[in-house]
Amino acid sequence: MEEKLGVELFERTNKMVRLTPIGEKLTEKARIILQDVDYFCDAATIAGKSLGGVIHLGVPPSLGPYILPYIIPLIHKEYPDLRLHIIEAPPRELEIGLDQGKYDLLFTATPTIMAELSYMTLFDEPLLVGMSSENKLSKLTKIEGHHLKGQKVITLGLGHQLFEQAQVIASQYDCQILSEYEGTSLDAVRHMVAMNMGLSFFSGIYAASEIKASKEIKVLPFFKKSFKRSVGLAWRRTSPRIKDYHLIAQIIIQELKERFADIIA
Repeated sequence: MEEKLGVELFERTNKMVRLTPIGEKLTEKARIILQDVDYFCDAATIAGKSLGGVIHLGVPPSLGPYILPYIIPLIHKEYPDLRLHIIEAPPRELEIGLDQGKYDLLFTATPTIMAELSYMTLFDEPLLVGMSSENKLSKLTKIEGHHLKGQKVITLGLGHQLFEQAQVIASQYDCQILSEYEGTSLDAVRHMVAMNMGLSFFSGIYAASEIKASKEIKVLPFFKKSFKRSVGLAWRRTSPRIKDYHLIAQIIIQELKERFADIIA
């Protein structure tokens, strides 16, 4: 390639090989070209066929483990030729990966990188306040903003939408996020909350699936359901499989709204 182009793409030493500045620019272009080739091949393969092939699906750990078990069996039953390659990563990493072609589809909260992405909202779910049964707030039936003043908050780390929402709530109602105890998963956060290390904010479906029967944790709604998160599917605008993603969306919406009709909208 260097001989054909007449430029040095790599800087070579005895210990390492790295891209030159022109090599980095051409690598970015090459990724786009390969992505376009993939789109071309995918479009040719799936034309005239039922939903099949492989879709690389990215999901955040605050969502996938608690929702995918309800919908994956239905998708497989409806489209047995479809293979979903599921990868978990923090939401912001997923957005970058989708933009770069690492993923075909994201099942995630509202993305921030929207210029080259399409996003379809599937449902909204409320944020609930979870606390140890030892916490004095557990005696209440609903949480208002002033109840949170001075409370310590445990949440997921930077890069998760729940962390960003916790920051907004903490700033608005004068509670303290314990960054030294941030969780790597909602289950880790739940265990710390159960030990009365602080309270946290959980999504409605997670609370219904994992906390509802717990004796150690009390989950309460915000007054007037003040906080919520939107969950949906995101894909690149240039994808040849947009119709397929709409079919997947229909399955998700139907199943989750039937199963969690009292929680999501």
